Amino acid sequence: MHKEYENVKGDYIIPENVRYLPWGAFRENNELTSVVVHGNISSIDSSEFVNCENLQSVTLKEGIKTVDMSSFSGCKKLTSLILPDSVYRCSQCESKRYYFSEPVFNASRTVLFLCPNSVSGDKWTVPDGIRVINAGAFKKSDIREITLPVSVTRILSNAFAKCSKLEKVTVMNPNTQICYGAFLDCDSLKEIVWDKPLLPEDYYILRGKELFETNTKECGNLNHMSDSKFDKLQKLCAKGDAQAMYDFGEFFSMWSKVPGANAFYKGAENYWKYYAYCLGNEKADIWFENWLKDNNGKKLEVVIPVIRSEGYKGGQFTAGGKILNQLGFPFFDPNEEENYIRYLGEGHIVEVCAFDDYDPADEYGYGMEEYYRWWYLDKYMQRIPGTKNYVGSERDKRRDGQYEELKNTVAEYFRKITGKKLMSL
Repeated sequence: MHKEYENVKGDYIIPENVRYLPWGAFRENNELTSVVVHGNISSIDSSEFVNCENLQSVTLKEGIKTVDMSSFSGCKKLTSLILPDSVYRCSQCESKRYYFSEPVFNASRTVLFLCPNSVSGDKWTVPDGIRVINAGAFKKSDIREITLPVSVTRILSNAFAKCSKLEKVTVMNPNTQICYGAFLDCDSLKEIVWDKPLLPEDYYILRGKELFETNTKECGNLNHMSDSKFDKLQKLCAKGDAQAMYDFGEFFSMWSKVPGANAFYKGAENYWKYYAYCLGNEKADIWFENWLKDNNGKKLEVVIPVIRSEGYKGGQFTAGGKILNQLGFPFFDPNEEENYIRYLGEGHIVEVCAFDDYDPADEYGYGMEEYYRWWYLDKYMQRIPGTKNYVGSERDKRRDGQYEELKNTVAEYFRKITGKKLMSL
């Protein structure tokens, strides 16, 4: 324990003029039985009360903003805890050496911060009124089945991480937001009952796993671009023709069997067939269903990722112009080695950025500025009507009227096709 608190015994109220607790303030103090922490102390860090074996009561006042539950690890007589409503971040102890006999909620019982194994057992229903399931709330739990009531509107990342026995989740609210990786490493999870339709790949997202394995290797010595079918199919795909996308996948599948073909062709086949699947093509739907059955838990190898929403991990990547041409996107300069590509607006907007030039630094090493080319495409990699390339630095973008005009054009395009406001570029 810290020398400032080494003589503390029994019931203790931390003075209100104290603004922070030093590392290990009461650590291993076996004579401390209860403590009151006022709201002037904004955070409870990882070591303040560790292994206080006789600590039975902790009162945390409003005003405390962050709590690291590791601080209560090894407190064998601390069986309950309520966090104030002012807490907006609560992290969990990896070892889970808690002795709570009831869930840890906030004062208004709208946030579930922690549910111990002794409470959840094999099957548990979250109490009605809870709105948020905190990150790590069930981490490493032995629970097999969980029901989340209509009141739950958000399940944070890692909420059920490493629940190796979890098999079934029932979500009663179709509008509940389930964050990326909420069910990280829940390898036994077989069923999510939810009124909101779940796509097969959503199971990857919810488990915090990547669906795609990108392979940006060029096609090598084969010249599939000279095939007359290539030009025809790429033009149809540019118009959003889902059947043409599936056929383009078949085209690349055929070329993958030509002697000398490398991994590019399989990646291109998967890219176009998956894109067709996203657009509802029946043949592609069957293809993807079969792929999932044959490749349980594996990644789909593609040349570049197909992103359905910017909320999906992997919404930004780099690709050379030549390989994009070979994939079926003639818009790109084949001599451009690095295009920085970002999906925006739920995948409807594609932002492309490439290095253009730079101003060197002055003799004192100041003033260097890099310039880039920016342009905006639709989800089929075609230029958005009414837009032009913009050349400038990041600083120029913030103050240049031309870029502002470009941004407004893109935002208006997004509004027309979705009816929504584009939040940012």
